[in-house]
Amino acid sequence: MVEDKKVVIRLAKKADYPTIVAAHEAIYQDEYGFDQTFVSFVERSLHEASEDDYIWLATDEHEDFLGSIAVYRVDEQNAQLRFFLVRPSG
Repeated sequence: MVEDKKVVIRLAKKADYPTIVAAHEAIYQDEYGFDQTFVSFVERSLHEASEDDYIWLATDEHEDFLGSIAVYRVDEQNAQLRFFLVRPSG
């Protein structure tokens, strides 16, 4: 049986960045063998976000991380989807 859980989606704050980085590190190292180079890239990219870029965080009602996604502006007509991650259940 699946329980209904409250999911909160909000703009990420700079204080959320370490959580986003840690989630990417855990999943991409375990599942794909990515090294610290990838982790550094994620961290640097988050901190390089401009006011035209949007980073969202999904949490449960206890503020536990569930996922992240970002849209970075490339130019007037294009954007790039980044940091799309959903924490595996279980």
